[in-house]
Amino acid sequence: MLLVLTTLAPKIVQSAENPVKKESAEKAEVKAKEELSLSALVEEALQNHPSLSVTQHAAEAAARVPSQVGALPDPVIALNISNLRIDDPSLSSSPMSGVQLAVQQAVPFPGKLGRRRKVSEAGATTARTVNRLQEIAVIREVKVAYWDYTYAHAAETITRQNLSILDTLVNVANSRVAVGQGAQQDVLKAQVALGQLRDLLLIREQQTGTAVERLSIAVGREPGLPLPISPPTTAPPPPPSLELSSLLEELEETNPQLQVRDSIVQRTKASVREARHDLWPDFVFAGAYRFRGTVPGDASDGADMFSISVGLSVPLYAGSKQKQRIAENRQIDLQARAKVQDTRLTVQFEARRLWDELQRLDGQEKLYRQEILPQANMALEASITEYQVAKVGFFSVLDNWRRLFDSEITHERILADRSIRVAELEAVVGRELQ
Repeated sequence: MLLVLTTLAPKIVQSAENPVKKESAEKAEVKAKEELSLSALVEEALQNHPSLSVTQHAAEAAARVPSQVGALPDPVIALNISNLRIDDPSLSSSPMSGVQLAVQQAVPFPGKLGRRRKVSEAGATTARTVNRLQEIAVIREVKVAYWDYTYAHAAETITRQNLSILDTLVNVANSRVAVGQGAQQDVLKAQVALGQLRDLLLIREQQTGTAVERLSIAVGREPGLPLPISPPTTAPPPPPSLELSSLLEELEETNPQLQVRDSIVQRTKASVREARHDLWPDFVFAGAYRFRGTVPGDASDGADMFSISVGLSVPLYAGSKQKQRIAENRQIDLQARAKVQDTRLTVQFEARRLWDELQRLDGQEKLYRQEILPQANMALEASITEYQVAKVGFFSVLDNWRRLFDSEITHERILADRSIRVAELEAVVGRELQ
């Protein structure tokens, strides 16, 4: 755009000059150090975002479960005072009277606790995988918000620069009218376009503010707090060099959604094995020591006694309990496997869609950078030159200016959209793409 301005007058170039360029080198360096790059924003989000705290605490809680389900049931200690006579409630009134201390321990059938532990360990693995999935979602949200902000900032900057340019064009039109070489309607057209551009600048400023607020929330900051990120310092990423076929193969191993689904399948498989083993009985071991008093005529002379017992549970209602539980877990396992296939299809479609959009956006970016922008720039230059010698009307200058202005905005939108698609594709793949 500055190339066009030089065809009018040096004062136009000065009016369109960015004030930021007037800062000293030292101030610019200090400002750059204060600004947050995209990588710094991502790191801050991974440290502070509340949604990650939710999944992290869930994963830590799930990690505490295996030791619980793998432990034996708590033993039962009982104290019994039995067989006391009503008319003489003492230990020495009857040989049958006594105080008994008993200990009882339930022991599941060998292998039950181990299988239950494996089920809970698989659940803990799923919780860790969900936490990783949430990390990738947070990174994606930060990157999307950042590139939306870069577009809003660039669009506002371009609009502000063009406001100075159009203001200068109004002055040029006024000058030509004053010397009788232009029409009054040229001035009016330029003033209308200037007013419309001022209105658009208000919209651009609001959009930039909204983009900053969204980025703050994506990072995990409270909305309204200062976020030193203007102007953007991170260059747009280049298109990924990975082939689509290689990308689709990699998805099977790296896609976080598939990893979550696979971990759920591992848990449901372990649940089926654990439910089958639940048909075996549990044991109950008990021991008791009986304290007795000395009673006249007692052949044992009040000697203490002990007893040991072993019991086991009988799966008498296995048809309506254990077997139904096995069938339930089989259905849950089949459901989990079906969800894996459904997720695989969804992920593959999403990867192909994003890949196709990246190819289209890359082609559009090259077209605008190599053809449309240079040609629009030359068209504006030519119309300004011809307007100065009265070969074309002022409408031609405005029309070509608007085409160049719209092309610059569109190019920035394409750059931002391409960066966003890269971020979304990285979230699907589960890693950064080079």
